[in-house]
Amino acid sequence: MAMITAQIRGNAAQLAASLRRRLSLSSVWQPGNLNEGRWALWMPVFFAAGIGGYFTLPIEPPFWSGGVGFAAVGLVVFAVRKRRGGMFFAMLALLTTAAGFTAVQVRNAAVSAPVLDRQVGPVGLLGRVVGVELSEKGYRLTLDRIAFERFGTGKIPERVRVSVRAREAPPIPGDIVFARAILQSPPTPSLPG
Repeated sequence: MAMITAQIRGNAAQLAASLRRRLSLSSVWQPGNLNEGRWALWMPVFFAAGIGGYFTLPIEPPFWSGGVGFAAVGLVVFAVRKRRGGMFFAMLALLTTAAGFTAVQVRNAAVSAPVLDRQVGPVGLLGRVVGVELSEKGYRLTLDRIAFERFGTGKIPERVRVSVRAREAPPIPGDIVFARAILQSPPTPSLPG
């Protein structure tokens, strides 16, 4: 048993030494390295890191921040493009990360819709039914093509969910409905714990 344990320890030590040699920073940046020409395979990882970095922020950054960061790093990459050493690849990785951050910022701006920030109502509400969910006390309607009575055009949401307490049959999708309703802003996200 002791002989097998010693052999396992010896094999583990050889593996660790081999990994240290292969992963040492001095060998990564040397010309003729096995990773030469494979840097493009890391680009999706860095792009995803930029996207993940955006979603870890506690607040929404200004819209211009992603584009400015991408442009600044792009200028540095352009300045060091002839060196083709570690600095160039590090800046290229940072540029790809900035591209991921900027891409998610642009996508977020493209799909953002107005959201009520305070309670509104009671107000007359006209909309087309796009969804019906039955509940114990009635049903919930999802409406689009919203028009409000006495409400400015600035922050009209694209869709509204309205809970109706009624025993009669609910409208079907496609019907146009009018109701007096009190609209509330969406609940805040729940946090674990």
